[in-house]
Amino acid sequence: MLSKVMMVLIMILAFGTSLFFNGNKIQLDESTYGPSTVLLFSIPFTILLIITQFFLLTRVKRLSRYYTRFEKGLNGIFLVLTIFLFALHTALLLLASGYKLNPLLLLPIGVGLILMLTGNSLPRFKLDITDTSTPNYSPYKTYNSIVRPSSYSLFIGGSIMIFCVFLPDHLLLIGFFTILTLTLGFAIVKGIQGYVQNIHF
Repeated sequence: MLSKVMMVLIMILAFGTSLFFNGNKIQLDESTYGPSTVLLFSIPFTILLIITQFFLLTRVKRLSRYYTRFEKGLNGIFLVLTIFLFALHTALLLLASGYKLNPLLLLPIGVGLILMLTGNSLPRFKLDITDTSTPNYSPYKTYNSIVRPSSYSLFIGGSIMIFCVFLPDHLLLIGFFTILTLTLGFAIVKGIQGYVQNIHF
């Protein structure tokens, strides 16, 4: 419930930010960033469509069984997406209005949040293997043994990546790609280790 309220509040903030810029006649650089109307309202309406899709998803009865199982993971995915779009919207408006801002700062923040969300959500998608007699027991067990070790690496790597925003501009991309490579590498290694342990046991 909290994530749904936060998504609605973020949408209101996005529209409020656009109306503030529009109401105060703040000049936007249309030659670089495109028409003001598109710049002001394209992302807020995109957020509105995403939230509408999210609420419709929860109302589809034939999907309710799956939604109940993965509710927290899906809520987190949609929430992070709306937060990232709002941050992108605000950054674009500030840039278009002449405010000096490094747009690359959004890269470690956005990717870091996605990695953290993925790492936090993956364990929720573990498959039910209480019945050991099912034909899919072995592959399900293998999948479950890989998910949790990999998810820890993704969450920790994403948390560290966000701190790249404090790096000097000339080191930002270097730090970002270094942490991204190490994070994915550790996730793969941990997944392989979980797979090997599953074979032996």
